[in-house]
Amino acid sequence: MRRFIQLPGVSSSPGRRLGALGVLLAGTLLGSGCSCEEEHLTPSPSQSASVSSAVASSAPAPAQLETVSFAASDSVPLKADLLPAAAKSAPLLVLVHRFRGDRSEWKPLLDRLAVAPKQYRVVNVDLRGHGDSKSAAGGMVLDWGAMTQKEIPNLEKDIDAAIEFGLKDVEPHHITLVGSSLGATLIAKVAAHQPKVAALGLVCPGARLEGQDVYRAYAEVRALPTFFASGNGDNVSRTPLGSLVKMARHGTLKEYATTRHSAQHVGAEAPQLWADLEDWLMQNYELEAPAPADAGIPDAAAEQGKGEK
Repeated sequence: MRRFIQLPGVSSSPGRRLGALGVLLAGTLLGSGCSCEEEHLTPSPSQSASVSSAVASSAPAPAQLETVSFAASDSVPLKADLLPAAAKSAPLLVLVHRFRGDRSEWKPLLDRLAVAPKQYRVVNVDLRGHGDSKSAAGGMVLDWGAMTQKEIPNLEKDIDAAIEFGLKDVEPHHITLVGSSLGATLIAKVAAHQPKVAALGLVCPGARLEGQDVYRAYAEVRALPTFFASGNGDNVSRTPLGSLVKMARHGTLKEYATTRHSAQHVGAEAPQLWADLEDWLMQNYELEAPAPADAGIPDAAAEQGKGEK
């Protein structure tokens, strides 16, 4: 739509108005050298709505979380969240919560991954005796409060089962494991016998939580790219985290201003944890499963950490 501008001191009669307009147009075109084809039009509301609808329809819809069930190798039934991915080759991510926690610990990360630019296939499992995984064969009830330290290694079977379930009918180019507190030790132990694991996330690891040695576990897989995180005032993780970072060949360290322990509690006070985890996952999206020769081998740096508590 063209607008006619009333110039100061110029009569509004039709003849003079057209004459003034001609002078104005001529001066503008000669002075600027612009092309008349570069006319900028303001879209009508209906046109704007059409453009917005087109953009919205081209954006990928958030992945929908599903509740799934499967069993460990010893027949213990387990519950988990599944965040599917469109591509069968999308990497598999398995999340492992802290001891005495449940899979809701990872909800803030799942919310981000559901709309992330790169899709992971995610299995977020409730370990036996936790959350919705408290039943066993014969109607028995499992509870973390009744577990002895000798039974803690059975939790590794639950992670193996989550990986096996996550691999059904897909061909991910790698697996990433992320664990919180005791879950960090457990995923390091599992990664040692899962050849497709290409990266680890250790959030608030402890030296010997529930009798499980994190140094011995991580020494076997220290060649894998690893995300380390904890609160800078977390007395449980401060010492082991420093040693694990020194052991790592490819480590990323993030610390947050909190004394809290576990991903859930650190993330509640420092939500940047979830953004940092997502960024790290996006950066490592294209990883391939490591060659057997890349497996970690205990060395002097690894042995140094083993004596720490």
